[in-house]
Amino acid sequence: MITLRTADDVYASRKDEVGFQGMQVIIDEDGEVTTESTMRTVSINEDKRRRQIAAAATQGDMQAVLAILAQDLQELEDGYKQNACDAAEVEKAKKLIEQAKQQMGRLPDRPPTLSEQSAMTINTLI
Repeated sequence: MITLRTADDVYASRKDEVGFQGMQVIIDEDGEVTTESTMRTVSINEDKRRRQIAAAATQGDMQAVLAILAQDLQELEDGYKQNACDAAEVEKAKKLIEQAKQQMGRLPDRPPTLSEQSAMTINTLI
């Protein structure tokens, strides 16, 4: 049987977990105590973003990847403020952005060929 003290202990042990958003304690008419907790997490699909960086054949392609990464970073920073991810997840996004920027300097500034465009589209979708 869960008591209010037990509920307090559960809350204290979980409140610092990444993703923990809160806990509701419900006491029914018989005095039975139940708890419901909510979790929310955000993360970056690091493998997918690495594939997109690798598939970028032109500066325009990489600019598109950088725009996606910037959006990912914003979502992760917001999630970090709300305890939905940890600092390591934010750092992953920052490292991917740095990697994409470094690679962009080595890419040609021209329209992509049809095969390059197809490869980029496939890596954006999968």
